[in-house]
Amino acid sequence: MNSRTRTIRVLTWTLPLVWACFFLYVQSPVLMVQIGGIGGGIFLVAVVIAVWKLRCTGVPERFRSGPWTTVALVVSSVAILCVGVYGVLDTLGAVTGE
Repeated sequence: MNSRTRTIRVLTWTLPLVWACFFLYVQSPVLMVQIGGIGGGIFLVAVVIAVWKLRCTGVPERFRSGPWTTVALVVSSVAILCVGVYGVLDTLGAVTGE
């Protein structure tokens, strides 16, 4: 069994147990959803950073040389960053929708 399969199996069993224990400690589903929202926003920002790093280091030149590909990547990165930051700020109550 390779390490990836082993990691997936361990996380499949441990993460639900961690969340169950966390719920028993916190006892607030709303707070847990807010924590998940903050985590999701941070995850989106991390994905954008990882994509740009991968583009600069792990993609052959022929796939990153097109100007339209770069424009599409910039536009999608800005959109994802905005959604991620907005999600975190909205969860924290710093954004007013009215």
